[in-house]
Amino acid sequence: MPVFKSVPDVYTYCTLMDGLCKEDRIDEAVALLDEMQIEGCFPSLVTFNILINGLCKKGDLARAAKLVDNMFLKGCVPNEVTYNTLIHGLCLKGKLDKATSLLDRMLLNKCIP
Repeated sequence: MPVFKSVPDVYTYCTLMDGLCKEDRIDEAVALLDEMQIEGCFPSLVTFNILINGLCKKGDLARAAKLVDNMFLKGCVPNEVTYNTLIHGLCLKGKLDKATSLLDRMLLNKCIP
């Protein structure tokens, strides 16, 4: 893209991240988050949801939770997709109490599961 003087946008980065996550290359996908910000392209809610989904599918709930914290720092508010993804990840790990607690928080934030 740089050869053709084409600058990647948030959609380009999201597409790359999604593909990397689907190929179980989560670390590379997360690294793109830093790269895109260095390049002046700011992540969207979709960007975070893609990475959170990839991390949850890998079972890395700790990193997924840190990414949610990062979302708030960037001014992104979790939506139904974010909550549902996290709840699903917690259920897969057998953490039903935490999943139920997150469901309650989801409802308090007026998100429909």
